[in-house]
Amino acid sequence: MKKTIIQYFSMVFAFVVLLTVAYAIPNSALESKAEHSVYTITEEKPYRLINPEDYGSRLDNSTDRLMINTALKGNSNALYEAMDNSNYARYWHGYQVFLRPLLVFISYSSIRQLYGFVLVILIGLVFYLLTKKLDVFIGLSFLMSLMFVRFYTFFLSMQFSNIFIVLFIGLIYLLTRETKYFIKEYFVGFFFLIGAVTNFIDLLTAPLITLGAPMIIIYYLKAKDEKLSLIELLKQLVGNSFFWGLGYGITWLLKWTIASVVLQKNIISDAITQILFRTEGDESWPISRPYMLRINFELMFNKLNLLVIGLIVVALVCFLFMKRKTIKRGINLYLLGILSIGMMPYVWYLTLANHSQIHFWFTYRLQFVTVFALLSVFSFIVSNRCKNSLIENQ
Repeated sequence: MKKTIIQYFSMVFAFVVLLTVAYAIPNSALESKAEHSVYTITEEKPYRLINPEDYGSRLDNSTDRLMINTALKGNSNALYEAMDNSNYARYWHGYQVFLRPLLVFISYSSIRQLYGFVLVILIGLVFYLLTKKLDVFIGLSFLMSLMFVRFYTFFLSMQFSNIFIVLFIGLIYLLTRETKYFIKEYFVGFFFLIGAVTNFIDLLTAPLITLGAPMIIIYYLKAKDEKLSLIELLKQLVGNSFFWGLGYGITWLLKWTIASVVLQKNIISDAITQILFRTEGDESWPISRPYMLRINFELMFNKLNLLVIGLIVVALVCFLFMKRKTIKRGINLYLLGILSIGMMPYVWYLTLANHSQIHFWFTYRLQFVTVFALLSVFSFIVSNRCKNSLIENQ
Protein backbone atom coordinates (compact mmCIF):
# COMPACT_ATOMS: atom_id res chain seq x y z
CA MET A 1 0.00 0.00 0.00
CA LYS A 2 2.88 2.35 0.83
CA LYS A 3 4.34 1.74 -2.63
CA THR A 4 0.97 2.52 -4.23
CA ILE A 5 0.65 5.80 -2.31
CA ILE A 6 4.13 6.86 -3.43
CA GLN A 7 3.30 5.90 -7.01
CA TYR A 8 0.01 7.80 -6.82
CA PHE A 9 1.42 11.10 -5.57
CA SER A 10 4.32 10.79 -8.02
CA MET A 11 1.69 10.38 -10.74
CA VAL A 12 -0.29 13.43 -9.61
CA PHE A 13 2.94 15.44 -9.54
CA ALA A 14 3.62 14.20 -13.07
CA PHE A 15 0.11 15.28 -14.09
CA VAL A 16 0.81 18.85 -12.99
CA VAL A 17 4.27 18.91 -14.57
CA LEU A 18 3.12 17.44 -17.89
CA LEU A 19 0.21 19.86 -18.18
CA THR A 20 2.49 22.78 -17.29
CA VAL A 21 5.00 21.73 -19.96
CA ALA A 22 2.18 21.35 -22.50
CA TYR A 23 0.84 24.82 -21.69
CA ALA A 24 4.34 26.27 -21.91
CA ILE A 25 4.06 25.91 -25.68
CA PRO A 26 3.21 29.39 -26.99
CA ASN A 27 -0.16 29.92 -28.65
CA SER A 28 1.61 31.17 -31.77
CA ALA A 29 2.98 27.66 -32.38
CA LEU A 30 -0.44 26.01 -32.55
CA GLU A 31 -2.87 28.85 -33.28
CA SER A 32 -3.00 28.23 -37.02
CA LYS A 33 -3.72 24.51 -36.73
CA ALA A 34 -6.21 25.11 -33.91
CA GLU A 35 -8.14 27.68 -35.94
CA HIS A 36 -8.19 25.37 -38.95
CA SER A 37 -9.42 22.56 -36.69
CA VAL A 38 -12.25 24.69 -35.32
CA TYR A 39 -13.22 25.62 -38.89
CA THR A 40 -13.30 21.92 -39.87
CA ILE A 41 -15.53 21.05 -36.93
CA THR A 42 -17.80 24.03 -37.59
CA GLU A 43 -18.32 22.83 -41.17
CA GLU A 44 -19.82 19.66 -39.72
CA LYS A 45 -22.89 19.59 -37.53
CA PRO A 46 -22.14 19.85 -33.78
CA TYR A 47 -23.82 16.49 -33.17
CA ARG A 48 -23.58 14.80 -36.56
CA LEU A 49 -25.05 11.31 -36.93
CA ILE A 50 -22.71 8.87 -38.67
CA ASN A 51 -25.67 6.57 -39.24
CA PRO A 52 -28.80 8.72 -39.75
CA GLU A 53 -30.99 5.86 -38.49
CA ASP A 54 -29.02 5.31 -35.28
CA TYR A 55 -28.91 7.97 -32.54
CA GLY A 56 -26.15 5.99 -30.85
CA SER A 57 -23.82 6.99 -33.71
CA ARG A 58 -24.05 10.67 -32.79
CA LEU A 59 -20.70 12.50 -32.69
CA ASP A 60 -19.82 15.06 -30.04
CA ASN A 61 -18.12 17.60 -32.29
CA SER A 62 -19.18 20.30 -29.84
CA THR A 63 -16.95 18.88 -27.10
CA ASP A 64 -14.10 18.25 -29.54
CA ARG A 65 -14.29 21.95 -30.47
CA LEU A 66 -14.26 22.84 -26.76
CA MET A 67 -11.16 20.68 -26.30
CA ILE A 68 -9.36 22.53 -29.09
CA ASN A 69 -10.48 25.93 -27.80
CA THR A 70 -9.23 24.91 -24.35
CA ALA A 71 -5.84 24.29 -25.94
CA LEU A 72 -5.60 28.02 -26.68
CA LYS A 73 -4.40 29.52 -23.42
CA GLY A 74 -4.51 33.03 -22.03
CA ASN A 75 -1.61 35.30 -21.16
CA SER A 76 -0.72 33.99 -17.70
CA ASN A 77 2.16 31.68 -16.79
CA ALA A 78 2.13 28.02 -17.87
CA LEU A 79 1.17 26.61 -14.43
CA TYR A 80 -1.77 29.03 -14.14
CA GLU A 81 -3.01 28.14 -17.63
CA ALA A 82 -2.56 24.40 -16.94
CA MET A 83 -4.83 24.68 -13.93
CA ASP A 84 -7.29 27.16 -15.46
CA ASN A 85 -7.89 25.34 -18.76
CA SER A 86 -9.60 28.34 -20.35
CA ASN A 87 -11.83 28.82 -17.28
CA TYR A 88 -12.87 25.15 -17.23
CA ALA A 89 -10.88 24.29 -14.14
CA ARG A 90 -12.91 21.55 -12.48
CA TYR A 91 -11.52 18.94 -14.93
CA TRP A 92 -7.87 18.04 -15.35
CA HIS A 93 -8.05 18.07 -19.17
CA GLY A 94 -5.13 15.64 -19.26
CA TYR A 95 -5.64 15.08 -22.99
CA GLN A 96 -3.98 18.48 -23.49
CA VAL A 97 -0.66 16.78 -22.72
CA PHE A 98 -0.75 15.32 -26.24
CA LEU A 99 -3.36 17.57 -27.95
CA ARG A 100 -1.40 20.84 -27.63
CA PRO A 101 1.85 19.34 -29.03
CA LEU A 102 -0.13 17.66 -31.85
CA LEU A 103 -1.72 20.98 -32.84
CA VAL A 104 1.75 22.39 -33.42
CA PHE A 105 2.15 19.99 -36.36
CA ILE A 106 -1.27 18.78 -37.53
CA SER A 107 -4.91 19.85 -37.49
CA TYR A 108 -8.13 18.07 -36.54
CA SER A 109 -8.53 15.97 -39.70
CA SER A 110 -5.06 14.47 -39.27
CA ILE A 111 -5.60 14.03 -35.54
CA ARG A 112 -8.68 11.95 -36.35
CA GLN A 113 -6.57 9.82 -38.69
CA LEU A 114 -3.94 9.36 -35.98
CA TYR A 115 -6.60 8.39 -33.43
CA GLY A 116 -7.94 5.80 -35.87
CA PHE A 117 -4.49 4.26 -36.29
CA VAL A 118 -3.88 4.11 -32.53
CA LEU A 119 -7.32 2.59 -31.89
CA VAL A 120 -6.83 -0.15 -34.50
CA ILE A 121 -3.46 -1.09 -32.99
CA LEU A 122 -4.79 -1.12 -29.41
CA ILE A 123 -7.98 -3.06 -30.22
CA GLY A 124 -5.92 -5.61 -32.15
CA LEU A 125 -3.45 -5.99 -29.28
CA VAL A 126 -6.20 -6.46 -26.69
CA PHE A 127 -7.92 -9.08 -28.86
CA TYR A 128 -4.63 -10.91 -29.44
CA LEU A 129 -3.71 -10.93 -25.74
CA LEU A 130 -7.19 -12.01 -24.65
CA THR A 131 -7.04 -14.92 -27.09
CA LYS A 132 -3.51 -15.85 -26.05
CA LYS A 133 -3.90 -15.56 -22.28
CA LEU A 134 -7.55 -16.66 -21.91
CA ASP A 135 -9.38 -18.01 -24.98
CA VAL A 136 -10.76 -16.97 -28.34
CA PHE A 137 -14.31 -16.74 -26.99
CA ILE A 138 -13.51 -13.91 -24.57
CA GLY A 139 -11.61 -12.16 -27.36
CA LEU A 140 -14.67 -12.31 -29.61
CA SER A 141 -16.84 -11.10 -26.70
CA PHE A 142 -14.59 -8.06 -26.40
CA LEU A 143 -14.98 -7.24 -30.10
CA MET A 144 -18.73 -7.85 -29.99
CA SER A 145 -19.10 -5.49 -27.02
CA LEU A 146 -17.35 -2.75 -29.00
CA MET A 147 -19.89 -3.22 -31.78
CA PHE A 148 -22.69 -2.48 -29.29
CA VAL A 149 -21.17 0.92 -28.42
CA ARG A 150 -20.70 1.88 -32.10
CA PHE A 151 -16.91 1.84 -31.86
CA TYR A 152 -16.63 3.24 -35.40
CA THR A 153 -17.54 6.65 -33.97
CA PHE A 154 -14.33 6.61 -31.92
CA PHE A 155 -12.27 7.11 -35.07
CA LEU A 156 -13.90 10.53 -35.54
CA SER A 157 -14.15 11.73 -31.94
CA MET A 158 -11.44 12.63 -29.45
CA GLN A 159 -14.10 12.94 -26.75
CA PHE A 160 -15.27 9.33 -27.16
CA SER A 161 -11.86 7.82 -27.90
CA ASN A 162 -9.82 9.01 -24.92
CA ILE A 163 -11.53 6.92 -22.23
CA PHE A 164 -11.43 3.79 -24.38
CA ILE A 165 -7.73 4.35 -25.10
CA VAL A 166 -7.13 4.45 -21.34
CA LEU A 167 -9.13 1.22 -21.02
CA PHE A 168 -7.25 -0.56 -23.81
CA ILE A 169 -3.85 0.38 -22.39
CA GLY A 170 -4.99 -0.78 -18.94
CA LEU A 171 -6.15 -4.12 -20.37
CA ILE A 172 -2.87 -4.57 -22.24
CA TYR A 173 -1.01 -4.00 -18.97
CA LEU A 174 -3.17 -6.58 -17.18
CA LEU A 175 -2.92 -9.19 -19.91
CA THR A 176 0.87 -8.98 -20.04
CA ARG A 177 1.22 -9.79 -16.32
CA GLU A 178 2.39 -13.22 -15.24
CA THR A 179 -0.18 -15.65 -13.83
CA LYS A 180 1.06 -15.15 -10.26
CA TYR A 181 -0.02 -11.50 -10.48
CA PHE A 182 -3.66 -12.61 -10.38
CA ILE A 183 -3.41 -14.77 -7.24
CA LYS A 184 -4.16 -11.84 -4.93
CA GLU A 185 -7.68 -10.77 -3.93
CA TYR A 186 -7.28 -7.01 -4.17
CA PHE A 187 -5.58 -5.18 -7.02
CA VAL A 188 -4.97 -2.00 -5.07
CA GLY A 189 -2.26 -0.51 -7.22
CA PHE A 190 -3.90 -1.22 -10.56
CA PHE A 191 -7.40 0.06 -9.76
CA PHE A 192 -6.20 3.00 -7.68
CA LEU A 193 -3.89 4.22 -10.45
CA ILE A 194 -6.17 3.54 -13.42
CA GLY A 195 -8.93 5.38 -11.55
CA ALA A 196 -6.57 8.35 -11.28
CA VAL A 197 -5.59 8.25 -14.97
CA THR A 198 -9.27 7.98 -15.92
CA ASN A 199 -10.05 11.19 -14.05
CA PHE A 200 -7.00 12.91 -15.53
CA ILE A 201 -7.97 12.17 -19.14
CA ASP A 202 -11.75 11.82 -19.30
CA LEU A 203 -14.50 14.48 -19.36
CA LEU A 204 -17.12 12.29 -17.65
CA THR A 205 -17.81 10.34 -20.83
CA ALA A 206 -17.88 6.71 -19.71
CA PRO A 207 -15.35 6.49 -16.86
CA LEU A 208 -16.73 3.34 -15.25
CA ILE A 209 -15.52 1.14 -18.11
CA THR A 210 -11.97 1.31 -16.71
CA LEU A 211 -13.27 -0.35 -13.54
CA GLY A 212 -15.75 -2.84 -14.98
CA ALA A 213 -13.90 -4.32 -17.97
CA PRO A 214 -10.62 -5.06 -16.11
CA MET A 215 -12.56 -6.64 -13.22
CA ILE A 216 -14.39 -8.89 -15.69
CA ILE A 217 -11.10 -10.09 -17.18
CA ILE A 218 -9.59 -10.68 -13.74
CA TYR A 219 -12.61 -12.70 -12.62
CA TYR A 220 -12.72 -14.60 -15.91
CA LEU A 221 -9.14 -15.70 -15.39
CA LYS A 222 -9.73 -16.57 -11.74
CA ALA A 223 -12.88 -18.53 -12.57
CA LYS A 224 -10.82 -21.05 -14.52
CA ASP A 225 -8.76 -22.16 -11.54
CA GLU A 226 -9.96 -20.64 -8.27
CA LYS A 227 -12.96 -21.19 -6.01
CA LEU A 228 -14.26 -18.83 -3.36
CA SER A 229 -17.15 -18.21 -1.00
CA LEU A 230 -19.94 -15.68 -1.51
CA ILE A 231 -18.52 -13.51 1.28
CA GLU A 232 -15.10 -13.50 -0.38
CA LEU A 233 -16.71 -12.57 -3.69
CA LEU A 234 -18.53 -9.61 -2.15
CA LYS A 235 -15.37 -8.44 -0.41
CA GLN A 236 -13.44 -8.52 -3.68
CA LEU A 237 -16.18 -6.69 -5.58
CA VAL A 238 -16.48 -3.95 -2.98
CA GLY A 239 -12.74 -3.74 -2.30
CA ASN A 240 -11.54 -3.36 -5.89
CA SER A 241 -14.39 -0.94 -6.68
CA PHE A 242 -13.45 1.10 -3.61
CA PHE A 243 -9.82 1.43 -4.69
CA TRP A 244 -10.83 2.55 -8.19
CA GLY A 245 -13.29 5.05 -6.72
CA LEU A 246 -10.65 6.32 -4.32
CA GLY A 247 -8.16 6.91 -7.12
CA TYR A 248 -10.81 8.56 -9.26
CA GLY A 249 -12.30 10.73 -6.49
CA ILE A 250 -9.08 11.88 -4.80
CA THR A 251 -7.57 12.83 -8.15
CA TRP A 252 -10.58 15.01 -8.88
CA LEU A 253 -10.46 16.59 -5.41
CA LEU A 254 -6.75 17.32 -5.83
CA LYS A 255 -7.41 19.15 -9.11
CA TRP A 256 -9.97 21.35 -7.43
CA THR A 257 -7.62 22.00 -4.52
CA ILE A 258 -4.51 22.69 -6.59
CA ALA A 259 -6.48 24.86 -9.02
CA SER A 260 -8.04 26.83 -6.14
CA VAL A 261 -4.58 27.59 -4.73
CA VAL A 262 -2.94 28.44 -8.07
CA LEU A 263 -5.86 30.44 -9.49
CA GLN A 264 -6.93 32.04 -6.21
CA LYS A 265 -10.52 31.02 -7.02
CA ASN A 266 -12.97 28.75 -5.21
CA ILE A 267 -12.93 25.88 -7.70
CA ILE A 268 -14.10 23.45 -5.00
CA SER A 269 -17.37 25.37 -4.57
CA ASP A 270 -17.97 25.40 -8.33
CA ALA A 271 -17.27 21.66 -8.54
CA ILE A 272 -19.65 20.84 -5.68
CA THR A 273 -22.37 22.91 -7.35
CA GLN A 274 -21.88 20.93 -10.54
CA ILE A 275 -21.96 17.63 -8.63
CA LEU A 276 -25.31 18.52 -7.09
CA PHE A 277 -26.63 19.49 -10.53
CA ARG A 278 -25.33 16.29 -12.15
CA THR A 279 -26.98 14.13 -9.51
CA GLU A 280 -30.35 15.83 -8.92
CA GLY A 281 -30.77 18.42 -11.69
CA ASP A 282 -32.66 21.68 -11.16
CA GLU A 283 -35.88 23.39 -12.24
CA SER A 284 -34.58 23.91 -15.77
CA TRP A 285 -33.32 20.34 -16.04
CA PRO A 286 -35.66 18.13 -13.98
CA ILE A 287 -34.83 14.43 -13.88
CA SER A 288 -36.86 11.25 -14.02
CA ARG A 289 -34.75 8.26 -13.10
CA PRO A 290 -37.08 5.69 -14.73
CA TYR A 291 -37.05 7.70 -17.96
CA MET A 292 -33.27 8.16 -17.76
CA LEU A 293 -32.70 4.42 -17.34
CA ARG A 294 -35.03 3.64 -20.21
CA ILE A 295 -33.42 5.94 -22.77
CA ASN A 296 -29.91 4.72 -21.90
CA PHE A 297 -31.03 1.10 -22.09
CA GLU A 298 -32.97 1.50 -25.33
CA LEU A 299 -30.10 3.27 -27.06
CA MET A 300 -27.67 0.50 -26.12
CA PHE A 301 -30.05 -2.35 -26.86
CA ASN A 302 -31.63 -1.21 -30.10
CA LYS A 303 -33.29 -3.70 -32.44
CA LEU A 304 -30.02 -4.79 -34.06
CA ASN A 305 -28.21 -5.31 -30.77
CA LEU A 306 -31.18 -7.15 -29.26
CA LEU A 307 -31.22 -9.40 -32.33
CA VAL A 308 -27.51 -10.12 -31.88
CA ILE A 309 -27.99 -10.94 -28.19
CA GLY A 310 -30.96 -13.15 -29.07
CA LEU A 311 -28.98 -15.07 -31.69
CA ILE A 312 -26.11 -15.55 -29.25
CA VAL A 313 -28.48 -16.89 -26.58
CA VAL A 314 -30.08 -19.30 -29.07
CA ALA A 315 -26.64 -20.48 -30.20
CA LEU A 316 -25.60 -20.96 -26.57
CA VAL A 317 -28.72 -23.01 -25.76
CA CYS A 318 -28.13 -25.20 -28.81
CA PHE A 319 -24.49 -25.64 -27.86
CA LEU A 320 -25.35 -26.61 -24.28
CA PHE A 321 -27.94 -29.08 -25.54
CA MET A 322 -25.34 -30.72 -27.76
CA LYS A 323 -22.80 -30.79 -24.93
CA ARG A 324 -25.27 -31.71 -22.18
CA LYS A 325 -23.29 -34.83 -21.25
CA THR A 326 -20.31 -32.70 -20.24
CA ILE A 327 -22.32 -30.31 -18.05
CA LYS A 328 -21.29 -30.40 -14.42
CA ARG A 329 -23.39 -29.29 -11.51
CA GLY A 330 -22.46 -26.36 -9.31
CA ILE A 331 -22.19 -22.60 -9.62
CA ASN A 332 -18.93 -20.79 -10.26
CA LEU A 333 -19.25 -17.74 -8.04
CA TYR A 334 -16.79 -15.78 -10.15
CA LEU A 335 -19.36 -15.89 -12.94
CA LEU A 336 -21.89 -14.46 -10.50
CA GLY A 337 -19.33 -11.77 -9.77
CA ILE A 338 -18.99 -10.98 -13.47
CA LEU A 339 -22.77 -10.63 -13.80
CA SER A 340 -22.75 -8.32 -10.75
CA ILE A 341 -20.11 -6.16 -12.42
CA GLY A 342 -22.48 -5.91 -15.39
CA MET A 343 -24.97 -4.10 -13.14
CA MET A 344 -22.51 -1.35 -12.18
CA PRO A 345 -23.51 1.07 -14.98
CA TYR A 346 -27.05 1.24 -13.61
CA VAL A 347 -25.74 2.19 -10.16
CA TRP A 348 -23.77 4.97 -11.87
CA TYR A 349 -26.85 6.10 -13.80
CA LEU A 350 -28.97 6.30 -10.65
CA THR A 351 -26.25 8.30 -8.89
CA LEU A 352 -25.41 10.77 -11.69
CA ALA A 353 -28.98 10.81 -12.92
CA ASN A 354 -29.05 14.32 -14.38
CA HIS A 355 -25.85 13.86 -16.36
CA SER A 356 -26.98 10.42 -17.56
CA GLN A 357 -30.31 11.84 -18.71
CA ILE A 358 -29.00 14.91 -20.54
CA HIS A 359 -26.09 13.08 -22.16
CA PHE A 360 -27.67 9.66 -22.62
CA TRP A 361 -26.50 9.61 -26.25
CA PHE A 362 -22.98 8.93 -25.02
CA THR A 363 -23.43 7.76 -21.41
CA TYR A 364 -25.20 4.69 -22.83
CA ARG A 365 -21.68 3.42 -23.58
CA LEU A 366 -21.19 2.66 -19.88
CA GLN A 367 -23.22 -0.44 -20.69
CA PHE A 368 -20.17 -1.73 -22.56
CA VAL A 369 -19.48 -3.27 -19.15
CA THR A 370 -22.94 -4.88 -19.08
CA VAL A 371 -22.64 -6.45 -22.52
CA PHE A 372 -19.03 -7.54 -21.94
CA ALA A 373 -20.05 -9.14 -18.64
CA LEU A 374 -22.94 -11.05 -20.21
CA LEU A 375 -20.92 -12.22 -23.21
CA SER A 376 -18.00 -13.16 -20.94
CA VAL A 377 -20.23 -15.49 -18.94
CA PHE A 378 -21.44 -17.06 -22.19
CA SER A 379 -17.82 -17.34 -23.34
CA PHE A 380 -16.73 -19.04 -20.14
CA ILE A 381 -19.54 -21.59 -20.36
CA VAL A 382 -18.67 -22.45 -23.98
CA SER A 383 -14.94 -22.52 -23.29
CA ASN A 384 -15.41 -24.73 -20.24
CA ARG A 385 -17.67 -27.18 -22.07
CA CYS A 386 -15.23 -27.43 -24.98
CA LYS A 387 -12.42 -28.11 -22.53
CA ASN A 388 -14.45 -30.85 -20.76
CA SER A 389 -15.32 -32.46 -24.10
CA LEU A 390 -11.68 -32.48 -25.10
CA ILE A 391 -10.65 -34.12 -21.85
CA GLU A 392 -13.35 -36.81 -22.16
CA ASN A 393 -12.34 -37.60 -25.74
CA GLN A 394 -8.70 -38.15 -24.85
